[in-house]
Amino acid sequence: MVRFYVSSETNRAINSKGVKRVVLFAGGYNGYYMNFGDLLQLRSVLRWHRKENPNALLCPLLHLSPIPDKKFVDELTAFFGTPYWIFYTHEEEDAVNQIIKLGLEPLRISSFMPSPILHVYGGGFFNGFWGHWMLKMIEGVLLTFPIEHYVISGQQVGKEFGPILAEHCQRYRPELIGCRDSVSVELLSRNGVKAVFSGDDAFEEMSDCVEGFNKPLLEKANTFGLQLNFSKYVYLPSYQPEENSPAQLQDVLLEQVENLLKVLVAKFGTAGIPILVDSYLTVRPEVQNMWVSIKQSLLTKYFPRFIGVDLVGFLLQGRLAEAARILRSASYFIATSYHT
Repeated sequence: MVRFYVSSETNRAINSKGVKRVVLFAGGYNGYYMNFGDLLQLRSVLRWHRKENPNALLCPLLHLSPIPDKKFVDELTAFFGTPYWIFYTHEEEDAVNQIIKLGLEPLRISSFMPSPILHVYGGGFFNGFWGHWMLKMIEGVLLTFPIEHYVISGQQVGKEFGPILAEHCQRYRPELIGCRDSVSVELLSRNGVKAVFSGDDAFEEMSDCVEGFNKPLLEKANTFGLQLNFSKYVYLPSYQPEENSPAQLQDVLLEQVENLLKVLVAKFGTAGIPILVDSYLTVRPEVQNMWVSIKQSLLTKYFPRFIGVDLVGFLLQGRLAEAARILRSASYFIATSYHT
């Protein structure tokens, strides 16, 4: 069972006689820290619905557990431009203290609430890592709210999760199923679900942020972009817990990264200037991101000078175009990712 909580202001707004349209958003950004792509995707779909339905109440869903305080909610409201957050918990979670701390109350659904739209927006969560957890929340929304229209966009589907998502779609019948890559479209098609290529939901928002800033900041001849991730979950099968990772995993990874750095030295020389990029702002120790990877890989032994770009920091400050100018200086870009 999934339970929903809101502020008193949100309860009043969605149940007021004058409201004509309510749109619920479930997707990659659900309150867990700051992932660059997730932030862009939610802001992009909010902007699209705002343009199509200027008077609609736009209500993103957030997991209650990671929300630290009201200040954080205020920051999200300012960044995304909507104050109507719907918080959810699973029945096994004890959320009493969080509910009191944030001043929330149980969701109320009256006869005045218009039948909402549910938009499941893009991301890479329909896989063995998070797929079951996300579907549980999405189906909780579908069973709780009188949903009139259900659409899915911008999804990347893991091979292991295709049959599970297909079963969900056959049961709940979304009117649109959009994927951000052709492999996911084909995977769902093989499982009996008609899907279309809809692109990544982050694309338009990112394009608008950097439009017109085409001039590189640095000389391309001796710069390259690099994003490393030493997190164990990047290199393990989705079904294997991190605590069961092979003992030799770290050694193998270090060897591969060292070989990569030697190739880059041969290409650019030790005077080359790497542009080191991170896209996930979090304090969690299990996330061994770019900044941790500098130490783990002894990267500065090979390249003692570098430029650091934190994409989330630039985005939150409204300076993404500045980051784009730096990144356009790179003649090559090498990145690690657990997404297919």
